[in-house]
Amino acid sequence: MAGVMIELDVSTPWPGPDERGRRMPRALAAAVVVLGLAIALTGPRLLLPASLTLAWRAPTTAGFFWLGPDAVYTVDAMPGHRSGLRLLARDPRSGGVRWSAELTGPVADVYASERGSLASLFPPTFSFGARTYLINTDTGRVSRAYPVPAMPVAHLADEVVVTIDWDPSVEPDPAPDEPHALAIGLEWTHRVTGRDLRTGAVRWSRPLPAGVRWSLPGVPVGAEGLVGLPAGQSWMVTRWPDGGVEVWDLRTGGAVARREFGPLSRESYVVALGDAVLVRLHDEDGVRVSVLEPRTLAPRWTFTPPDLDAEPLACAPVLCLDIRRSTWVVDPATGGILWRTHGMPLRPAIQPVRRLVTAAGEPVTLFDARTGLATYALGQWRVVDDTAYRSTAVVARLDDTGGAELAVLDVEAGTVRRLGAVSDWVPGSRCLAGVGHVVCAHDATVRVWRG
Repeated sequence: MAGVMIELDVSTPWPGPDERGRRMPRALAAAVVVLGLAIALTGPRLLLPASLTLAWRAPTTAGFFWLGPDAVYTVDAMPGHRSGLRLLARDPRSGGVRWSAELTGPVADVYASERGSLASLFPPTFSFGARTYLINTDTGRVSRAYPVPAMPVAHLADEVVVTIDWDPSVEPDPAPDEPHALAIGLEWTHRVTGRDLRTGAVRWSRPLPAGVRWSLPGVPVGAEGLVGLPAGQSWMVTRWPDGGVEVWDLRTGGAVARREFGPLSRESYVVALGDAVLVRLHDEDGVRVSVLEPRTLAPRWTFTPPDLDAEPLACAPVLCLDIRRSTWVVDPATGGILWRTHGMPLRPAIQPVRRLVTAAGEPVTLFDARTGLATYALGQWRVVDDTAYRSTAVVARLDDTGGAELAVLDVEAGTVRRLGAVSDWVPGSRCLAGVGHVVCAHDATVRVWRG
């Protein structure tokens, strides 16, 4: 099916109430003329999106999935087991299983069990570091803690899928140096495993000793299930108890860079942004944030954050600091605040763009990255894309029959390419679009449509 392209005029803000009675803008008048010619030449079917064809559906734990270049990845409970998961790589055309890998450990058990849930806390405080709790929902008690602000069951990079969990073969450190370390899981050794994305075979595995924290690029606070890393960002950062910061290559598991910061305070942290390492330091000089190159750990720029409770996000060519559905936008050249959203979180980006778009679940609003000028051109559409850092996003518009129309928004170009209509749309569904197909999931089912 050939998609219908609609070009949006995003060069000026959406007209306010006092401008509605004025003459039609030239761009809009031209669009009307073009639209009339299109109808005359092709008939009204141009305006009616064809229905997408359902290719297959499959169960998946909590609706977790990811779309790679040539496979759909899902997770499901191990057949005949009370705990653990299996990661499945499926053919996007038929849904057939190409390979599967068993995932074990406390995190996989929580995902497979209805008796568990996760709770992430970030940024760190004077009392406690960033952490994720595994909570037994039967008792309300914490069953295990991890010293990181997110615990997906798997991370999918360009060539490998990475899993991280507690290593039961290693006894805990009986006396970790950091106060409250036992409350955030720093006494445990964890293990990182990299599997080949095309075959599922283990490429490498290495431990994260007790006291080491870690972060993978573009993984937001509280991220769960399957998380895709930004394209070209196959690395992770580790922070060691002595203050050393190391970057590992996810293709091999080897270290590619290290820099010494000395012992860091409890309120300091190191995170991997979409394409950079961010280090927040608390010392006698106050609070400052440094953004570093991931391959060399050389500094890019340093600034003083406007809000200590904000989560940093890559929003190239600027930096976003997200807090309670509001976002500060920081100029990387000066560290100054450029603008701020209110009630509208932003979708991250690592390729320098002129525009930023609202995050998943929000009405589509485009913002000028430098000025914050907003264009409300797609108020009936919502972002339903489960990714970040891409220049395109799947958007949906509900119809009167309980279905929805799906389209792909090109953020930079300001255009929408219609994909087609689907029936039985479930609000809260999350989607990804590939070449010739669309994948959406909600609750425990993933559905794949052919375009």
